[in-house]
Amino acid sequence: VLQGDIEQDYNNPVFKSLKNKLLIVRNNRTKPGLDDKQLISWNALLGINLLQCSTALKDDSLVNEVEKIYQAIEQVSAKMGALPHHYKEGVKANKGLLEDYVFVQELAIKLYKATANISYLEKAKSLTTLIVSKFKGQKDGVFYTAEEDPLLVTRTSDTLDSVQPSANSSLACNAFELFQISGDIQYYILWKEILANYNWSTAPLHHANWYKGHFLQHIRFVSLYGIQAQEWKNILDEQFQNRLISFVALEPLAQNMPLEKSVAKVCVAQTCSTLIYSLKELTAYLNA
Repeated sequence: VLQGDIEQDYNNPVFKSLKNKLLIVRNNRTKPGLDDKQLISWNALLGINLLQCSTALKDDSLVNEVEKIYQAIEQVSAKMGALPHHYKEGVKANKGLLEDYVFVQELAIKLYKATANISYLEKAKSLTTLIVSKFKGQKDGVFYTAEEDPLLVTRTSDTLDSVQPSANSSLACNAFELFQISGDIQYYILWKEILANYNWSTAPLHHANWYKGHFLQHIRFVSLYGIQAQEWKNILDEQFQNRLISFVALEPLAQNMPLEKSVAKVCVAQTCSTLIYSLKELTAYLNA
């Protein structure tokens, strides 16, 4: 007879006997499935946020960890022949969705800004070309399913920002950043098209990343070039956290400019400052 005392009842021989019989029955059941697949979009989002932590905490080791995440995604993509939605050894993977392409694109942009490694910038550009060819609709913006997928009853767009940013709002942000980094007008046009296709009157609680995409045109982008460019970037990131976006330019900001001469240029949308040749002058300009 159980006494109502947990410790005493647990050691009761009758209770132990009943428990063992129940365990035998339970062990004969089909065990629940374990969802241990690796989601491409979530891994990319993890890398994006770790890079933000790296800047805030001044911890460069986090950049190395993010590069490992990026390399793992690249290896999986090479193995599958294209970017998949998820990966698990021995399990057939679904094709990559818009969110997978866009978040890996954003990860590549952020890694380029953190490392000045041109391969990341080239990857972001190539992914943009793929996104436009695979997902962009004729009238309704950027679709969630790829163009080569079987026709569905409807092809809905992923537009609402919720627990993660929507793929379309993130693509708008990425396109504008690529425009500011590369100066290529095609990315500016893509940014404008995506924002124009969004219905701002619906679900106002789900506009967070869309607001970011819209107000990027008012954010200052600082291009840095020269032997002190990375040093200047680190100082700016510390002094102006979340108030500007800085990156190391791969090409001189003016013709015949030697690498040993550091220089900066500040742009807002399509308007840029004259060249600035000292960090003191640059910080004064940004604080004005």
